[in-house]
Amino acid sequence: MGGWFRLAALPMMIGALLAHGIARAEEDPPPPTATLGVPSSPLPPDGDNTGPAPPGPLAPPASLGVPARPPTPGGDDNFGANPPGLPSVAPPPPLPKNWQPRQEKYAFGTQFGAALLTSKNGLPGYGLTWFPSGNVGNQPGKDLGLVRQELALFSPFWQEGPDAAIAFLGVRNSLFKTDAKLVNSDRDFPTNLWDINVGVSYSHSFAEGWTAGVNVNAGSPSDKPFSAANVLNAGIIAYLTTPGRANDHWVFAVIYSPTSDFAYPIPGVAYFYQPNEYFEMNIGIPFLMKWRPYEDVTLEAFYLPIRTLSAKASWEATPGIRAFASFNWYYESYFLAERANNGDRFFSFEKRLATGLSFDLPFNLALEVSGGYGFDRFYFQGRRYGDRNRDRVSVDPGVFGQLQIRLKF
Repeated sequence: MGGWFRLAALPMMIGALLAHGIARAEEDPPPPTATLGVPSSPLPPDGDNTGPAPPGPLAPPASLGVPARPPTPGGDDNFGANPPGLPSVAPPPPLPKNWQPRQEKYAFGTQFGAALLTSKNGLPGYGLTWFPSGNVGNQPGKDLGLVRQELALFSPFWQEGPDAAIAFLGVRNSLFKTDAKLVNSDRDFPTNLWDINVGVSYSHSFAEGWTAGVNVNAGSPSDKPFSAANVLNAGIIAYLTTPGRANDHWVFAVIYSPTSDFAYPIPGVAYFYQPNEYFEMNIGIPFLMKWRPYEDVTLEAFYLPIRTLSAKASWEATPGIRAFASFNWYYESYFLAERANNGDRFFSFEKRLATGLSFDLPFNLALEVSGGYGFDRFYFQGRRYGDRNRDRVSVDPGVFGQLQIRLKF
């Protein structure tokens, strides 16, 4: 209706302006510089209505009730929210309750590279896992217990323009209490295993939303870390992300680690799909999914070839406290210092079903306490997964407990 009102009022406003001008012309002689309605000095640039009025009988535009440009809702044109002579302008409708402007400190590709770090080291923080002693199924009378500790630290240390770099440190220690043997190698089962690695994740953002990056790490996964050259390890992940539709991206990657269960370069192609703030999925390699079907329910999944898989469902029972259930297919790989063949690795595989509680802590941390059932647990020494019956030590299924303090993402 406001539009029709202004159209109807326009002839009356023009008539009033003409009558006003004729009356003023009869009262006063026209000034020499303003007889044609042109001020003696140029008008200020468009959008600046705060300068002095031109000389002569011409009045500032606001005195005629017609602003030089549409008023802003807050009124920063020296007119207030509603200039005189015009109907009230309704403010724009309020934004949705959960709407927030998209403000990202790092480009998508940089965040993707940082997320890849968690596939090896876990989220930044500390973790403790305890398996009580269980029977070694293929060695009667033997048993095996385990305490595993993990520490992961990430820190952005450089950002300049389109370039960013993150340093990371990962430490994992597994302590075994066992009298089991590696039968084929005629040696005792190792009682202390370490995996210490450091590295850098670097990314560069190009125009049009492209990002290229590389993660480089080096360390020593061994029962005697850094004791010799044959217990050292290095890995690399190179990736490129390009924009897709809306918030989506294409991801191209090459992943290589000599201690992975497939010790060859793995190419990856994926499409990162994010139709809204409640759902995101990286469709391809690596695969990841995060979905909030309800405000207090979150479903997550991650897969990296060939045998790294995790899935988790959580429910926020009350603000800051979540109950969850999870499944993990987990493996580790080491270089034993005194192995007979340098090409051999010592493997550990296990599957875990767990349930627990997570509590929010200050500094964006979360405390997670859980317990569950571990099964398909076995160890062996060989070049690849196909050698899993050599030096094999199989542990019967059993319960476990876990405590973690991790940074929330």
